[in-house]
Amino acid sequence: AQLEEAVAQLQRLKFHPREALPNATALARADSLFVELTGEARLRLGRAIGALRAALETQDEAQIRPPRELLVALTEELRWNRTPI
Repeated sequence: AQLEEAVAQLQRLKFHPREALPNATALARADSLFVELTGEARLRLGRAIGALRAALETQDEAQIRPPRELLVALTEELRWNRTPI
């Protein structure tokens, strides 16, 4: 049983969650928008990006999902509410 658990843990480590499509996409979209923003919107988005990056380091999907969902929602909100340059 211990051997099976160790093998399962190693298999999870082979593929880092930051490489998973939902996480990589959320970060790429947020990073793209971040460079276009200023002021409070940029600070809010920067904090959300940092929270997801920190959660990704845990490699625990239960800890990754909430900050990813927050980042996706915030990115969409800011994308639609920003004023064009």
